[in-house]
Amino acid sequence: MTPDQGIKVTILGSGSSPGCPVIACDCPVCTSGDPRNQRTRASIMLTFPGGQHVVFDTATEFRLQMVREKVHNIEHVIYTHTHSDHCHGFDDLRAFFFRSREPISVHATREHLDDLRTRFSYAFQNTGYHGTKPRMNIHEITPGVPFKSRQWPPDGNPSDP
Repeated sequence: MTPDQGIKVTILGSGSSPGCPVIACDCPVCTSGDPRNQRTRASIMLTFPGGQHVVFDTATEFRLQMVREKVHNIEHVIYTHTHSDHCHGFDDLRAFFFRSREPISVHATREHLDDLRTRFSYAFQNTGYHGTKPRMNIHEITPGVPFKSRQWPPDGNPSDP
């Protein structure tokens, strides 16, 4: 992508919450040989002219989506909500920290940030977890306030302890 090409939108996944094909389903779509019926769960990625990536949601198959698209860096993740099919790829954000040694900016409403802190407590507090944690800077989105009114990209507020 060259600087004059604008923002590229990549649909990483467009399947429903159970994905497609669905486990133990014998319907014509789930048993189809058509590759269009092999869909990972919902997520999109914006790629900016300078190579910056912004991902909306980390679907359950997030790792597979990133490998398929050959993504080597992500600067921002925006969580639309925290249903499992939209956030259970969270732990795979570690791989981007391994490579860049830079935390990823994570954006969500307070409600969804609280849910992420509960579901993935090892990443936000000392739980005795011995592995490498996803490293991030946390940014709260306020409902009703246009996202474009916020500084973009964010200025690197410190991450949660």
